[in-house]
Amino acid sequence: MKNKSKLKKWCISILTLFICYHIISFVVTFCLGIPHAAFWLDNVKYTFGKDIRTYIAAINDVYPRWILCDTRPEDQLELKEKYLTGGMDTILDHNVYAYEGDDGYFFTYKDDVFYSYGSTGFFVIYAEPFQIKLIRNENLSGEKRKIVDRGLSRYTENEFKLLTSTDQLTMKEKEEYERLQIKAKERIEALKNANEYP
Repeated sequence: MKNKSKLKKWCISILTLFICYHIISFVVTFCLGIPHAAFWLDNVKYTFGKDIRTYIAAINDVYPRWILCDTRPEDQLELKEKYLTGGMDTILDHNVYAYEGDDGYFFTYKDDVFYSYGSTGFFVIYAEPFQIKLIRNENLSGEKRKIVDRGLSRYTENEFKLLTSTDQLTMKEKEEYERLQIKAKERIEALKNANEYP
């Protein structure tokens, strides 16, 4: 009888800790996001990284397009010095077909990874230290490619790596690449029907 009451107390304690962790996590996420612009935009579908650096926003065209943006801290500082306000974002992809975030532990950002598959190609973005890997879609051309190339050229060698094949990905990254290709099929069909593909 005594053992059952101890077990019950342990279970309640563990459940309470679990619930408290999630409540605290939500409050901290909310408070940390308040000063960042992406936090306040109603069309933002997903945010990632320290200071909500990378995000996906929905653009309402015939069929909603998702764009992948990065708010480079260097750009924000430059704008604040010139105009006393930040707000310039680098567009990495004009049409994201599928994405997945893998958040690490409680606000460490060290293990956070974001995967995106879209018209520009396959992105793997690490939060800490910040690094982008890209397997480019060679079929992307025209003005959209120029805008993406201009944005990518602003990253240092440590921040950006252009990969030539999936052989350069880790096993986990390859799995995500294959999973996102499958996940993207339905969205690609819908975009084709709305003449928004690629």
